[in-house]
Amino acid sequence: MAIEALITVLAFFGIAVVPILLIIIAGLVGGQIMKSMQNKLTEREQEIIQKYGKDTLSSLSMTAKREVSETGIVMASLVVGPNYWQQFVSKIQSLFGGTLNYYDQVIALGRNEAMQRLREAADTAGWDEVVNVRLETSKLTPMVSNKESNKAMELFAYGTGIRYS
Repeated sequence: MAIEALITVLAFFGIAVVPILLIIIAGLVGGQIMKSMQNKLTEREQEIIQKYGKDTLSSLSMTAKREVSETGIVMASLVVGPNYWQQFVSKIQSLFGGTLNYYDQVIALGRNEAMQRLREAADTAGWDEVVNVRLETSKLTPMVSNKESNKAMELFAYGTGIRYS
């Protein structure tokens, strides 16, 4: 009888308590990971800006009045999505309405990362500047899931690379 009671208590603990603890731990760890990613991203941005003396991306058609020797397309993309903690908290927030801050943070980090990858792709290819920069987004939904759920978003940044003579 005591063994059956112990098994019942352990089963309850495993089914009810462990998932809640895992969600809380995921929230704490996930927040720290996002902060770390943002800090590393800021460092990478500063390296490119220091190397060229300015931000090499522009939505203008041309920023320098120099002769252009070569042009080409520059592209970068990534897929971002919220972690389980962010999804959990956002579902609770959606019951009460208002801004879903966790999704805002994920998308903002994704946009910054896509633009930084574009800077790095231009630097690797030897472009002096990237003009007419655009950022496209696409929602990705798993084929086998609730049709309303968005599990990830693709961010695609592109522009025209310019090499001056």
